[in-house]
Amino acid sequence: MGVLVTALCTFAYGGRVHSPGFVPLDQIASRVPSSIVLGAIVGIMTYWFALRDDRKLICPKCGKIKFKDSILQCSCGGHFENTEEMKWTGKK
Repeated sequence: MGVLVTALCTFAYGGRVHSPGFVPLDQIASRVPSSIVLGAIVGIMTYWFALRDDRKLICPKCGKIKFKDSILQCSCGGHFENTEEMKWTGKK
């Protein structure tokens, strides 16, 4: 997503002032730094929001790990639990 934003900011005109089209070659160099910064910000935000919802679940009975979905019953007969909410204990 960040690469797409960078490319669009560098090479494309648009908006109210200019009709949609491509940037003249002599203006591309001046647009690259701000396009890279904006693309990096959008890329980081997209990556952060995409990872935010993917919680890992683990079955305490067999140790199988998966990403969160609507199925909470494991094939071994156990149930999946959120790894962030589990109580971890050391081996005795």
